[in-house]
Formats: sequence, structure tokens, C-alpha cells
Amino acid sequence: TSDLAALSDVVPKEIDGLYQMDLNSAKSWQVSNIVVQAGESVSVSATGRFQIIDDRGPVPSEAQGITASYYNRHPLGMLMATVVGDDGTLAAPVAIGKSEAFKIDTKGRLAFRINECPARMDDNIGELQLVIKTGQ
Repeated sequence: TSDLAALSDVVPKEIDGLYQMDLNSAKSWQVSNIVVQAGESVSVSATGRFQIIDDRGPVPSEAQGITASYYNRHPLGMLMATVVGDDGTLAAPVAIGKSEAFKIDTKGRLAFRINECPARMDDNIGELQLVIKTGQ
């Protein structure tokens, strides 16, 4: 997948081996400085609420998304993760929702966004708070 033009950098806080970051619901892929290796395990949990602005007006959502609407086969607003490789390519996104553990397929930096068409994100309101653990 490729929406590289919409990437933005985010620097998470590291506290006791966990990374914490705020995810802006109005931006596409937000690339962290968390470097992961192929085969490494990552766990992510998310809290918080945001609003997706769509044809119906503001729709409240949390990290699991809105099951009444779908984008790319996942609930609208669902938290997604990917890895941005050293060459700038994006790995296939992983659906996270409120919490998920997964294995990394390729070396790179972790990136996150909510599941929505990037052209429709800029009017969203709110953030998710992520806690990320690597190297399990």
C-alpha cells in the first residue's frame, strides 16, 4: 500500500519499557521512532474517543471502530498498524482495535492511523492514547 505523502512523524514517550503516544484521528499514517525487526512481537492497546465526520455528521468512535460502516474490509475508525520499511514502503496493515499482539514481518518503524480514507480524515476530532510494547 502507498499513501506515503500523508506520513507524519510522532515521537512516543518511553516509560519502563513501554512506549506511549497520542494518535491524532485527523492524520493518516503517523510514524513512530520505534524500530522493529522481522520476527519481533509487538502488542498495542488503545484508549480514548474521537469523532469521525462523515455524511451523517459527527459519529463517535473508539479504537475498535464503527461496525455500521466499513473501509478496506475493516470497521471505519478501527486502529490500524503498519511498518514503514527502510525504503519507505508500507507493510500490509494490521487491524488492532482496542488491543492486539502481532509478529512483525519486516524491519522498519511502527506507524499507526485510524481506518478511514485519508482524503476524509482531516475533519476528524480527537485522539487515541496508545501503549506499545516490543520485543516479547
